[in-house]
Amino acid sequence: MRFSLFTLTALTVGLLASFSNARSDNELEARDIEYFLEQREMLDALSTRELIEELSVRLDRRYSHTCGKCGKYFKSSAMYDNHVCKP
Repeated sequence: MRFSLFTLTALTVGLLASFSNARSDNELEARDIEYFLEQREMLDALSTRELIEELSVRLDRRYSHTCGKCGKYFKSSAMYDNHVCKP
């Protein structure tokens, strides 16, 4: 039985395509897509100003320092490093 080069190529491509589709693992499932769409709708309700304000507050909170002994609050790490607790 003789096969032409075109037939062998077509069969190989077909087999590889079906194998790759059978082995593919979709990372996003339907519930994930719905979750992202819900998050997008929630963000659409907020204005740009509100988003920037919230992000600024969170960033300030991340880089703020509070003394464990006296409870004094410092906005910069330099002020925190130079702080000496007075009992």
